Amino acid sequence: ANIPVEELLIVEVSGPIVKSLPRDDQKIRSLLIPGSLFLYQLPPPPLIQPMTEEEENSSTPLHSQGNSNGSRESLDLPDIQRAVIKGIQPVQSIAQNSPKINGQPPQVTSSVPRSPSHSRSPSNASIANTTSSESSRMVDRFEHFVIGVHRKMNLMDVYFLSSQKSRPSLFGTPIIIPCSDTTTNQELYQFVWTQISRLVSPLPPSELKVTNHAQDCDDSLGYEYPFMLKEVQKDGFLCARCPWYRFCRGCKVECNSELYGKGSSFLAIDWEATALHLRYQATQEKFYEEHSSVAESRQKQTEPIDLDTCLQAFTKWEELDEDELYYCSKCKKHCLAAKKLDIWRL
Repeated sequence: ANIPVEELLIVEVSGPIVKSLPRDDQKIRSLLIPGSLFLYQLPPPPLIQPMTEEEENSSTPLHSQGNSNGSRESLDLPDIQRAVIKGIQPVQSIAQNSPKINGQPPQVTSSVPRSPSHSRSPSNASIANTTSSESSRMVDRFEHFVIGVHRKMNLMDVYFLSSQKSRPSLFGTPIIIPCSDTTTNQELYQFVWTQISRLVSPLPPSELKVTNHAQDCDDSLGYEYPFMLKEVQKDGFLCARCPWYRFCRGCKVECNSELYGKGSSFLAIDWEATALHLRYQATQEKFYEEHSSVAESRQKQTEPIDLDTCLQAFTKWEELDEDELYYCSKCKKHCLAAKKLDIWRL
C-alpha cells in the first residue's frame, strides 16, 4: 500500500485490548505472544511552519488568544470518509516487519518546523499491570490519537453482592481515534462512527410503516449514535478521572462542540444494549480486503531461494535482545551488543 510510514502506527493487540506500542528497536520475535501486530493508519499531523523574523519580533504573550476563535487544523470527517470509501481502512493487519515508524516525539520549539510524525509513549503502555492511583492515571499520554476499546455491560445475577448491577466486559478489536488539541467532542464521535459504522446494520427505511416489535424496542434508533464515549484507564474498566472508591466506570464525553482537552488517552465505546443485540454484526469484525502485495509476499515465502541468499542472511550482523546481554570484560557488566558469524575455509 502506498501509505507514508509517518502515517502508520504499529500496535500489539491481544484480544479486545491494546497490549503495547512496540519500540523502534524492538524485535518482532519478542512480540506476538499471545497477541498480534496491527498497523493503524493515522491522519498526518499538522505541519508547523517556522516563524519569520518579523513574526518573532512582533509575537507577544497574547498570541494564544487566536487559537480560541476556532482556527482548526484537524482532519475533517469527509476526508476520513473518502479515505474509507477508497479502501484505506483505519486498521490494516499487515504481517510484515516495517521500518521505524513509531518514532519518539521530536523536541521542537515554536520556531522550528515540525516533522509529520506521531509520537507515543514507550512500550510500557502494556496494560498487564494496572493501578488506580492518581499518578498511574497520568502516565499514558499520546499525541494526535487516542485508543478506543469496545465495551458492553453484562447484567449480574447476584448484583446484591456488588455495588453495581452490571459489570463491563471488552470485546471486538480496538481502534485508533485521531485527536489533536483542536478536536471537539462531536468530532470524536464522528471519527469513531466512521470506523465502526461498517459493523452496524443500516437503519430501516422510514417510508416502510411495517410494525416490528424488535425495532420498536430498539432505543438506539432515536439517538444520533448507538454508543457513548467514556474516559477510562488503559485497562478499559475504571474511570480515568474519578478515584477508585467512587466505582465509576468512566465519565461520559458529551457529544457537543466543546474541545475534548485530552483528559484521557483511552476511551471506552459503550454500546447501547439493544443496538448491540439487534444491529451489531460480529461477522464484520475480521473482514478485510487483501492488498495485492499480500499475494506477492506469500509467493516469496513458498518459492525456493538460492544458497547465496541463505549465506548472506546467516552471516549478517544481528543485534542481541535485552534477554541476551553480552558480558563486557572491559566494562565489567552486561550490555547490549551485536554479533556476526563468519564462514572460513581451512
